[in-house]
Amino acid sequence: MITNCETCGIEFQNGDFVSGRQYYSCSRCRKYNRKTNGYIPFEFLRSLKAKMRDSKLVNQIWEKIHHTVLDVSGGEVFELSCYKEKDFDKMISLQNKNYDYYKEFNSHTEKVNVDDQNYYWTVYYR
Repeated sequence: MITNCETCGIEFQNGDFVSGRQYYSCSRCRKYNRKTNGYIPFEFLRSLKAKMRDSKLVNQIWEKIHHTVLDVSGGEVFELSCYKEKDFDKMISLQNKNYDYYKEFNSHTEKVNVDDQNYYWTVYYR
């Protein structure tokens, strides 16, 4: 059965008759998750939700930034971080402190407004 990817909108074959799975995102937008033995659209969102401790907020932010993240990274996202505007200095400090860890990755930072609050997000990609 052909359907459209919920994330990027392209058409793809969503049925896998061998394993009995159905997908809601194309192979470009999903990664294999060994923990659940299944595919989820973006593993890095799970770690962001754990850091921010607010799944609803992360979903609202992702809804606004996912096109930019995918366009900038080409779908090769290593990590996505997000901080409130008041914590922007903390984000820069962490990036500088962990420079050796992130030096092999490219990054892109932007500002997004959700529910009248500003957040800065950074995507790390290859």
